[in-house]
Amino acid sequence: MQLGNMQKPTIAAVNGPAIGGGLDLAMACDFQIASEKATFSERYNMLANNPDIGGSYRLARLVGVAKAKELTFFADIIDAEEALRIGLVNKVVPHDELMDVVGDMAARLTKYSPIALACRKFLIDRNQDCDYLTAIEREMLVARYLHRTTDPYEGIAAFREKREPKYVSKLLGHEQG
Repeated sequence: MQLGNMQKPTIAAVNGPAIGGGLDLAMACDFQIASEKATFSERYNMLANNPDIGGSYRLARLVGVAKAKELTFFADIIDAEEALRIGLVNKVVPHDELMDVVGDMAARLTKYSPIALACRKFLIDRNQDCDYLTAIEREMLVARYLHRTTDPYEGIAAFREKREPKYVSKLLGHEQG
């Protein structure tokens, strides 16, 4: 699914029922922020059907295999607080504040290097199911790539000069990297 593979961080704002495909869509995002009125369920079992956009893959990774089986097999509807408790959502906020909270999160993300965020997202997503040495090798490869861009140098310069960085995420010439 394209949403889950985007390089930029994604945020799901759930303000009502996230049932079946709606829950799968929310889980494809990097962050799930729920209003206190949100509800969640994998109701496919009631229709003799299955998720088809990665829901079973993501659900087990977010809440654990046993809880994923419980939610999937029994098709129960859970409220936002239970979703937070089991790790299905990152945060629960008052219904009328949902979009402000999501907007604030998005604004915070724009302050960071887009290429560095993409690298971190890649590593977290790809290193879930590999061994430690593979994860370290990937981190070293990604670090080498990142340091061939302008952003780490801009970040260091901004820190030294006590100013906000201005990231442009451009590749450096071979002589500079």
